[in-house]
Amino acid sequence: GADLRLADVGALAGLEDLGDLEVVGGAFELLGTQVRTLDGLGRLESLGALRVEGNPELRSVRALFGLRAAGSVLIAQNPQLTTCEAERLAIALGETPAVAIENDGVSCYCPAPR
Repeated sequence: GADLRLADVGALAGLEDLGDLEVVGGAFELLGTQVRTLDGLGRLESLGALRVEGNPELRSVRALFGLRAAGSVLIAQNPQLTTCEAERLAIALGETPAVAIENDGVSCYCPAPR
């Protein structure tokens, strides 16, 4: 499937225009943006791969908690995003083949999402 890559788009502050997106057959990459949340991706159900890296203002990935399938996940170098928030996404995905969470923000206790 096709990839969707949003990279080094400094002026990009939100993803609301992607609100109808449900499936990305290839990789979805969000790299070097100014987005604070992934709001707008709440309808996304499946992706070939997810890479969210180098987004200095990103604070939440909660919009992806409804994601049901992803071939691999990398969440890294997002200093405002708590490790707990990223771990909750990994828990929500269940048996995703490869999940890597690296050098994000503050760590915290991470109970399973309800």
